[in-house]
Amino acid sequence: MKITRSASDVCLLCQLQASTKQRSHIVPKFLTKKIFIGGGFQIGSHTKHAARKVQDSAKEDFILCPGCEERFSILETLVANKFYNRFRDPASKNNFPITHYGLYLQGQIDTMELRSMTSGLMRLFVYSIFWRASISTCEIYKEFKLELKIEEMLRQDLDTYLGYKMQEMLTLADTYSAHIRLPYNLLTTLTITPDSGNLINSLQVDGKYLLCANNLAMILYTEQPLPYGGGYNANSRFAEVGLLPVDKWKEFISSLLHFLAHERYKARGLEGLSEL
Repeated sequence: MKITRSASDVCLLCQLQASTKQRSHIVPKFLTKKIFIGGGFQIGSHTKHAARKVQDSAKEDFILCPGCEERFSILETLVANKFYNRFRDPASKNNFPITHYGLYLQGQIDTMELRSMTSGLMRLFVYSIFWRASISTCEIYKEFKLELKIEEMLRQDLDTYLGYKMQEMLTLADTYSAHIRLPYNLLTTLTITPDSGNLINSLQVDGKYLLCANNLAMILYTEQPLPYGGGYNANSRFAEVGLLPVDKWKEFISSLLHFLAHERYKARGLEGLSEL
């Protein structure tokens, strides 16, 4: 059960300092800021409310101390600068080569390798978002909950490998690359259109946890048998991202919305199936 916290509570990450930080983003702002130019939507799989047009992504008070908030900020800056703000730029294509064509999802997804950063750095980034969503009390994440042992494993990894300075962060992340942990997918599209994003959502089903932030989807696998191999980021040297053609990405978002509508339909007691 998720409970309301106060500034006198201990930080949920380091478990040492007071959690005085307010308005901590659950999903990093750089992933979502373009959603809200025209008004984006947030929706969770079990919320009883319809999808809401909002002007900012979910924020939480009193979950982190200022030091741990800064650690997340450094991590997000590195990932934004080394990946998210660059991979669609043709001038940077040598840093993001396509290493496999039609690797999975019935041959519809190519795999891009992120040679500008180690796999450990991206893994920490992805795990940090899933961990924050799991501990959040915000409406969109109200029913999004990792198993306690997995939540604690991620917390320990984050606390151990997130440095307080940028160079320390890079060094620790490089060490973390050698650790085999839970596999995950990153999915996106190279082509951005007005109707290809504008959504933040959470979903969990059958041991899979999905978080979608605009044009980036993250899927974490927690139940045996765990998938390994190309595209699942379990033990690769560099992080890998699945690239969908824009039409397939739109189909993915559409199917996700239909599934979320069905889940809300059940949560609302058979009311409002068609109202997104």
